[in-house]
Amino acid sequence: MKKKLKLYFLVSIFLFFSVFCIIGLTGYFLLSGSLILMDGEVSFPELGSDVEIVFDDHGVPTISGESRLDVARSLGYLHAKERLYSMEM
Repeated sequence: MKKKLKLYFLVSIFLFFSVFCIIGLTGYFLLSGSLILMDGEVSFPELGSDVEIVFDDHGVPTISGESRLDVARSLGYLHAKERLYSMEM
């Protein structure tokens, strides 16, 4: 009888941690899709010229471009992506 209880206890602990890991990994993969792309290129047909967005070590962006309108549109894109991630969290 004690061996059965011990076996049930071990199986239930294993199942608990398995479900916990599956839920954690699923949440990670669902939320990672809304993160800002910090490396690479994104193209927008609305931009008149190239805009460069550089992130420092703390994730703070620096935006530089030729026109003020292009920089403002890029800032709006960054704000929307950050807000999307915040809302999903």
